[in-house]
Amino acid sequence: MSDTLFSLRHVSRKFGQDQALADISLTLPKKGLIGILGPSGSGKSTLLNILSGIDAGYQGSCRYLGQEMKRLSEEERNRLRLLNFGYVFQDFRLLELESVLNNVLFPMSSIYRSETKDLRQKALDLLSFVGMKSKAKQRVNTLSGGEKQRVALARALSGEPRVLLCDEPSGALDEANGELIFSLLKGIARHQLVVVVSHDREAVERHCSSIIEIADGRIVKTFSPSREEEGANPKTLSIFHKKARPNLGWGKALRHAGSLAKARPLRSLISQAALSLGLTALGVVTYVTGSIQTEVKSAFAGLVMENTITMAPRSGSGEGISSVYAASLEDAMFLVDEYPDIVSDYGTSLIMNYEEWFSDANSFSYLGAGEFSVLPGFGVRQINDFLWYDPSGGQHIYPRASVNMKTDEVILGLPYSTMFNLCFSLKILRNYQSLGDYLDGKGLTLIMDAARYEYEFEDQEIFRVVGVTQTDYPCFLHTNHRWNRAVLLETIGFRSSLSEATPNPQYVLELPYIEITCPLAEFEALRRKDETLGRLVYEHVSSAHHPSLCPVGKTCSLKRLFLYSCDKNGVGYPLLDEMMKSHPGILGRSPITSGAFYGEPGAINFGFRGKAFFHPDEEVALQVGEAYGDLPIEAAGLPLELPEGVKEASCFNAGPEALRISCDLTLLESGRAPIGIEECVLSSSLFEAWGKPETITMGFEISGQEVGSRYERDFRYATLKVTGVKSSKYPTIYVVSDWTADAPLVLFDMSPFLLEPIGAVFYIDAKIGTSAVISSLSKAYPEYRFADPYEEVGTSLTETISYIEVVLYVFSGMALLLSALLFLITMAILIEENAQEASLFYVMGYNRDDIGRLYFVHCLFYMLGGLLSSSLALLGSIYGVKAYLASAFGTGMKTTLPYLPFLFLGMAFLVFLFLGGIAIAIWVRRKSLP
Repeated sequence: MSDTLFSLRHVSRKFGQDQALADISLTLPKKGLIGILGPSGSGKSTLLNILSGIDAGYQGSCRYLGQEMKRLSEEERNRLRLLNFGYVFQDFRLLELESVLNNVLFPMSSIYRSETKDLRQKALDLLSFVGMKSKAKQRVNTLSGGEKQRVALARALSGEPRVLLCDEPSGALDEANGELIFSLLKGIARHQLVVVVSHDREAVERHCSSIIEIADGRIVKTFSPSREEEGANPKTLSIFHKKARPNLGWGKALRHAGSLAKARPLRSLISQAALSLGLTALGVVTYVTGSIQTEVKSAFAGLVMENTITMAPRSGSGEGISSVYAASLEDAMFLVDEYPDIVSDYGTSLIMNYEEWFSDANSFSYLGAGEFSVLPGFGVRQINDFLWYDPSGGQHIYPRASVNMKTDEVILGLPYSTMFNLCFSLKILRNYQSLGDYLDGKGLTLIMDAARYEYEFEDQEIFRVVGVTQTDYPCFLHTNHRWNRAVLLETIGFRSSLSEATPNPQYVLELPYIEITCPLAEFEALRRKDETLGRLVYEHVSSAHHPSLCPVGKTCSLKRLFLYSCDKNGVGYPLLDEMMKSHPGILGRSPITSGAFYGEPGAINFGFRGKAFFHPDEEVALQVGEAYGDLPIEAAGLPLELPEGVKEASCFNAGPEALRISCDLTLLESGRAPIGIEECVLSSSLFEAWGKPETITMGFEISGQEVGSRYERDFRYATLKVTGVKSSKYPTIYVVSDWTADAPLVLFDMSPFLLEPIGAVFYIDAKIGTSAVISSLSKAYPEYRFADPYEEVGTSLTETISYIEVVLYVFSGMALLLSALLFLITMAILIEENAQEASLFYVMGYNRDDIGRLYFVHCLFYMLGGLLSSSLALLGSIYGVKAYLASAFGTGMKTTLPYLPFLFLGMAFLVFLFLGGIAIAIWVRRKSLP
């Protein structure tokens, strides 16, 4: 059995332009006291962070018990560190406001599944070992430096780690305490590995059994003084039940929050008072103006489109698709056999990062002009991303079309520039015909070199070029539609897996696809009606599947559809068809989806979830996309300041001037109804405002992501033909049913996983009315909720809100904002004050979720105090107002306690808690914790 615990091979680490470590190679045993010497800035602490898994940004290999550290996720590295590593710091990094005993118990309660008395006994045994048992109940901030370091050592040993990492453990101590710490470490090193980083040469040489000297990031010297480890090893209560997934429990977090609050009573009082101010103001105003809230709600009803019904399940996840995995090859073959009129054949894509996997060799070369030259643009990826060649398809091949190609035969697809350079290398005329004649006469052989030495993989294959054709990008063509499979699986020896959890590096995820012979919209319409087709999800090919064939950020011209199996949780198109057939009053529908179109029963607005805007001038639409495609993060969520004439159809852009989407195509003023997703009808007001256009351009947000301090949106564009006009004073675009799902899929190449319907907006004939339709549908489908937003919110804003109400609401809003601001500032101060604790927990091995939970519990602790005090204040205010009204109007005082103010109080409490949680989550995720 190997005695090696760590194995480092050619490890380098850079921070910007600074080289912290340069080509470090070493092995560390499973036990012993190892000293790492070097001046400040030599790379000692960086090496320690790499060993512990804190830093995974190195180059080279660092293996712990044979396991490559950087291949583990951050959570896996944290768990490994918490269960197997102990850390001792120069500055101790203890929980200053906790007792000595609690500092040792803190990680133990996360690691072990044992009774409290056993954990306590083990902690006391460790404190006894370091000579601190007598001060177990003393608060840490009252200890001396030497005492703190001994507590830190006891805490580091609390999880019985395999490795103890010590970063300058005696750096902040006097000579006597430093000697004591080293004597304890020597005893520990008899049974486990202890790594001590220090610039104190004398102490390290006096105590360590093996010494590594580092300077300027390189190992300059290693030597082993001939001595045996001495000293006692800690004898503690043995606890064998470690948790498989250690974590920081809610109870522990709550107790720690209580300790912090108790230590800072003034801070707690300020935080709770800030919350209480805003919550009490909201509750009082809600009570005083409760009778006017109904009028306020009805005022907003004027913003809602009439004659619409929103439908959604009464219970559901809000996601249309879950448990997605690659379909089987049998599924693909079945589709080819069952639907020969629309499916030509099937193929597979072997999903892997080819450039990373074949990092040591990945090229095709040929012999030309007496020497071998690399054929640019070709690698192993091009084998997977190949094109099907149909001899009867009319594509011109030089010198001739091949009918039945062998596995080692290829047709080269070359752009003009690549062809030109290849002909130049072969010293022939620079055209495809000349190259074809050369292939016919002398022939051309390609040699593929592929290697990944880390996996001991090296392969060389030979291919004969039988033809060449002009293409827009370098690629291979082959008559065998599964040629990539024949080469990569059968010849080279990779193994297929239908799961992303591949058991070893040479397994690749195999994703089947079909090629269709009809337009995507036609296939999609058939899929919705055919249950056999509808059981799968079909994702249109994109740069994510074939990066060498499909342009990034644009719709790919290939007609390949990748096949996935999944669980469908949405309402399904057959059900929507059934609902529409059950009532003639339904004129059309817009599917509600998790990724494209938003709508909820009872909500006052619906529309696209992302940014979607329209304008007759394509250049204007492109300018809007460029302006809002890259924004600072703080401005990304704000409403778009659109140029004049540009209309937005976002669900967050409700109002009389907001663009509406409708499928009510009755009573057109002129023209005809659209018959496809690339056509539309405009409302008369919009048609006139836009100057009676024949076409309009739509910009649509496919996705968005944070990139540094910026937020980048991926906009796609499509042109819609205007086929008619319908009379309406509101800006409205009228489209065919299902357009809100079909347009994102077909026109903008949005993922179908985001477009499974989870509800729908039904457009109702005004002559029939929504009430009759809702009554009929609710009886037939009780598991679904149907609502008319217009009726639920109200018909219009018919009365003006009085001055007193405005004043009260302004006061309430200002109080809430001030409270929120004070609370967030208080929480920010709390977080920053305890940032060192967060770093400590992270280094110990707690993951970011645990650290976030700790701060969230702090937030909750303050919030509960604020809620309690505001509830008492509101209760007193309500009875005071009741007494005043009874006295002023001579009526009896009603004893009924209204629930609405307290409901609003609770909702505000949840909002505050949510804001605090969001702030904490952002801080924890973006903070560099170590």
